[in-house]
Amino acid sequence: MPVAAPEVRSGHVDAWVGVGGPGLGPGGADEWIQVGVTAGAGDRAQRVYVEIVRPGRADVFHELRREVGVGERHRFAIREVAGRPGWWRAWVDDSPVLSAVFLGASHGRWRAHALAESWTGMSSGSCNRYAYAFSGVAVASVGGGSWSAVGRETVLSDPPYRMQPRGTAGFVVSVR
Repeated sequence: MPVAAPEVRSGHVDAWVGVGGPGLGPGGADEWIQVGVTAGAGDRAQRVYVEIVRPGRADVFHELRREVGVGERHRFAIREVAGRPGWWRAWVDDSPVLSAVFLGASHGRWRAHALAESWTGMSSGSCNRYAYAFSGVAVASVGGGSWSAVGRETVLSDPPYRMQPRGTAGFVVSVR
């Protein structure tokens, strides 16, 4: 959930959950699926989106909802389809948003991510600002399995980014 309006001077800011990443696909290719909120330079409001990247295919970016306000809560999930290893689906507010997609190098190998990020491209000197809250962060160890709260296994953070714990399964990530 956005806890403050972002200030995007260049590129974009995002908060998302997902699996996969750069170099994690077959043969070291980029492969992932993620769902969350985004805002770009010049945007007046944040948007809910899903992104799918697969080797040998065009990247997929679907805008699912415009005008996400500060303090507005949404429940995002990426789930491996029960009984279908390597097939993943994005969910928003407990409803699937796209058909399942096959990500070939994924089954039993990828770890879940909950991230906030700022991307400014090749721009130097610009610093985007944001503040996102994550709560109730949970993972299922197998497709279709039960959910359990996640600890703070790995925190990746560089100045001026801040991560503040919030409850037993939540945190706030910000650049202000």
